[in-house]
Amino acid sequence: YSNTDVVLNCMQLSLTTVTSSWFPRNTTVILLDNNALEDINNSSFTGLADLRVLSVSNNNIQHIQQNAFRGLV
Repeated sequence: YSNTDVVLNCMQLSLTTVTSSWFPRNTTVILLDNNALEDINNSSFTGLADLRVLSVSNNNIQHIQQNAFRGLV
């Protein structure tokens, strides 16, 4: 990552869900590895237009809503 990246390390926090209101709007990297996430909802990353890296390895994701990543490219 670069010096200008806004990196949020949320690994191993036993999170079961996430919502975009938890993250600053200028976040560029979110690390959600090794949690207990089951669902990625449409509101999980809304408004995070600068997000470039999203890592969700080692979770128990069962369902991703159709528009969960809309506006993130």
